[in-house]
Amino acid sequence: MIQNDQFSMRVFQRLESLAFRYESEPLTQSTFYRFDYDVPYSNGRISFFLNLIEEIGIERVEKIGYVTNIHGPELAFIDVAAELMRNRQSHQVGQLSLREIDNYLRDSNEDPAFKGNSNNLFRIFGFISALDEALKARGVNRIAKSNNRASPEFEKDYRPTMEGIPAGAKYEDMALKDKYETVERVLSLVVRPFLQKDGGDVECVHIGEGMVVINYRGSCVSCESSLTSTMDYIQKVLRTELNDQTLMVVTDS
Repeated sequence: MIQNDQFSMRVFQRLESLAFRYESEPLTQSTFYRFDYDVPYSNGRISFFLNLIEEIGIERVEKIGYVTNIHGPELAFIDVAAELMRNRQSHQVGQLSLREIDNYLRDSNEDPAFKGNSNNLFRIFGFISALDEALKARGVNRIAKSNNRASPEFEKDYRPTMEGIPAGAKYEDMALKDKYETVERVLSLVVRPFLQKDGGDVECVHIGEGMVVINYRGSCVSCESSLTSTMDYIQKVLRTELNDQTLMVVTDS
């Protein structure tokens, strides 16, 4: 049974509204895209259905729907995430943050919407990074050219640090404290120097099963056109340094 002190009233109101608000919408003649996400370390599954249209050379999410076997307050979380993705340019999908969803569902500025164990939310939220990767893999030009500051590129800028985990060791078997220290060490050596040159920074705020949650600071938060490519760089660096090619990196900014 769900306890009222674990979640905001807006979470419950969102769940109550689902049955009345959702009706099937006919697909348009825009690009229809399906994305399936299996939530790590659970039997949860979400299938997203996106209508993607191109306007002035930039791809946008016109409509989005989903089917899932996930229930309870986590369903409200997924529903709000889908709503916040609607009408975004497709290259901005990966910029959606946990904090943005939580703020939408809060009863007040002081109290978070989800007050209990957040590990399930972090695992579910991994679909944002996975969906962004899948959209990029389609080879579609999703963003117009920009004069904003350049993001680091893995193939060009990354140099192995030898500060990750020893050869043959497994990141998933490390103690939580050691995971934090290793991730922070890699961020300090390989990621922060690039961000700090432009007045930005990044920190690790949570480590869950198969997932690292980071928080952007300073100018990084407002540099929208480079956030996605920077996230891609950070994820590739951590996967390489930690020898874990399934690791997901998401943002709480």
